[in-house]
Amino acid sequence: METPQRSGAALVSVAARLHPLLHQNTSSLSEQRFSTLLSREDFFLSDHVVQGQPVLPGVAYLEMARAAVLASLDLQNPDPSAIELRDVVWARPLTVHDTRHVHICLNGDENGQVEFQVYTDEDERIVHAWGRASTNVATTDENPIDLSLLRSQCEMSFEAEQCYQAFNSVGLDYGPAHQGLTVVRKGTDAAHIPFVLARVALPVCISGTRDQYVLHPSVLDSALQASIGLLLDQHDEAIRPALPFALERLQIREHSPDQAWVIVQSDAKHDGAVTDGSRKWDVTICDDNGHICVRLSGLTSRVMSSEGASAVQSEDKTVL
Repeated sequence: METPQRSGAALVSVAARLHPLLHQNTSSLSEQRFSTLLSREDFFLSDHVVQGQPVLPGVAYLEMARAAVLASLDLQNPDPSAIELRDVVWARPLTVHDTRHVHICLNGDENGQVEFQVYTDEDERIVHAWGRASTNVATTDENPIDLSLLRSQCEMSFEAEQCYQAFNSVGLDYGPAHQGLTVVRKGTDAAHIPFVLARVALPVCISGTRDQYVLHPSVLDSALQASIGLLLDQHDEAIRPALPFALERLQIREHSPDQAWVIVQSDAKHDGAVTDGSRKWDVTICDDNGHICVRLSGLTSRVMSSEGASAVQSEDKTVL
């Protein structure tokens, strides 16, 4: 018999949970809402530690929002591409030292747009992230990415151990469940713009969770980690990984694959330009045949400042 755990205002057994990041529907007449009891033992917290603090990864909010919108729709065997996220902002880090309740509320309109907000503390309503979802998504076929061409354009390669040592040196401690990078390559395309081509794999230690997510937190987080490849050869300055702050658009074509190729390149409209410590990137996740599964467009990342530790401790700045 499974031990029930508290989620929202009620006890919910593991078997009764709607989703690992969405435990219970706690809606009322005033608000459409889902609630989750996060635990320090959850792999996406225990193995995602920023400056000594277990922090909910930014990508986990994306899967939480996707699952919440889907759970609110009357769809039979929904296609992963039925939901698209836009204008996501990660406003405050969410740390969990033991257990902590988190809620996501939804407000929809007749045009298929759904605004979502992720918050903790029902009384003070501390908002950690927000954005909107589209449910009337028109998809078009895209040609597969030519992975062979990208590999031929790569000029240097970094081993996973080197990447994770760099992360650890700046206070980003990724445990085994969040070490999905296997190799990171850096290249330059025909327009002389640098890009990263990385191999990501779902870690064996959490392989049993593969079917529980459409956007697996480990695979998605490892995809964002791949941007380290653009920094490792910059010997004239300290490694300061940039962490996600905002996202213009998330497109889902298929479930995130267990074995994926990730392409990180400058956002076409901004050329990856640095502004106040920020950069914009496009991140594409595809399968071994180059078919696009997930695309994050206009991902704004901010360089982690020296105040990172105090920011996470007080939850007053973005560290995801």
